[in-house]
Order: sequence, then C-alpha cells, then structure tokens
Amino acid sequence: MIAVLLVAMTCLWSIAVPLLDIRLRVTGLPTGSLVTLPMVLGATLAGAAASWGLLVLFERNAARGRTVWRVLGTALLLASLLGPISLGATPATTVALLAMHVLAGVALLVFLPGARRRESAA
Repeated sequence: MIAVLLVAMTCLWSIAVPLLDIRLRVTGLPTGSLVTLPMVLGATLAGAAASWGLLVLFERNAARGRTVWRVLGTALLLASLLGPISLGATPATTVALLAMHVLAGVALLVFLPGARRRESAA
C-alpha cells in the first residue's frame, strides 16, 4: 500500500513539475525554496510511518481505535493544508502542493486500516 502511494506521489509530482512546468518554489525552506521529489517522498514516508504507528497504538489501547485514528487523521490532514496555503507560493504551486497533501492523506485514511486488517489476519 505504501509503495503504491509512493508511486502515486511520484506521478503527481512528475505531472506538476516536468509536464506542467510548475516550479514548486516556496519561501521558508532551507533547501533553496524548491520542493524536490525526494522531499515529497520522504515526507510521504514519514507521514505513512507516523500514521501506521498511531493506528497500531489506537487499535491496541482505545475501544474504538480506528474511529479515533480516523478523526485525528482527518484533523491533521486539514491542518496540514494550512502549510501550502501559507507558504507564499504561486497559485499553481499552492494547488500542486495541496493536491499532494490531499492524495497522501486521503490514501492513508482510506487504505491503511484495510492493509492493517489484512496484515493482522495473516
């Protein structure tokens, strides 16, 4: 599931940057203000690992662990959208970054619990 998400993020970045020629430049980044594919994939992996860890924690320690995880995940996804909006980027860059946040967040919220269910059944 995570590998598919990484491929999807690579496709989205590849459409935005090389194909549509959107320069993902933002203010306030130490890397010269350019959002690169390794940064996108690294952030996606970090988010997936954190999501998986929280899902396991809530499933083990809360009566409605998946529900708690989904509510928290949705709140965090919505909060993460403030980043691209507030970075002072061009509208095209903002839309591309928002699309990346939404793709990763929704994919994790929808598919990660199913992957965990199959993993625990095996």
